[in-house]
Amino acid sequence: MAEALKWIRIAAGKGHPNAQFDLASMYSAKGDTTEALKWYRLAAEQGNVGAQIILGFTFALGQGVPKDSAEAVKWYRMAAEQGDPTAQNTLGVAYDHGEGVPKDSAQAVKWYRLAADKGEADAQYNLGLSYYRGEGVSADPTEAVKWFRKAADQKQPSAQFLMGFVYSQGDGVPRDSTEALKWFRFGSRAGPF
Repeated sequence: MAEALKWIRIAAGKGHPNAQFDLASMYSAKGDTTEALKWYRLAAEQGNVGAQIILGFTFALGQGVPKDSAEAVKWYRMAAEQGDPTAQNTLGVAYDHGEGVPKDSAQAVKWYRLAADKGEADAQYNLGLSYYRGEGVSADPTEAVKWFRKAADQKQPSAQFLMGFVYSQGDGVPRDSTEALKWFRFGSRAGPF
């Protein structure tokens, strides 16, 4: 392990972003937040998506740095623009809630759709909510159900619960109490929301 760490330090010092990310992860595991953030930032500035996402969450939560939603969005955007579905969904959430950026439901939908089309379950759920509520897109219960189902099939618990709800109400699907109960059971197995 000492030999591996030696070579990671050398590579990180020479500016290799993956080595910088690995070194940051090692410091993070040891609880050295200052060194971890230093190396995550170096890796992120060179385009390492994992480091960009970690910095985004770090600033969003204020872990080892002052909480700064705008700084979090900066890092999420960098990763999202490289096509990372987790970052795209998280950027959508920022626009949806107006955290670090002005609230903009249309931008939220844009980012949710990019991530949802890549199979990101939370983005599929969020896109379904946008259609259900008519936020950023025209309200369309059928389209909402399409996205809820995609997320629910991936065991996203909130989507499973909402599948139960739409079947119980006949909203976007025919009313079906048996189907509603099935989805409510799936959603409840995942634990509290």
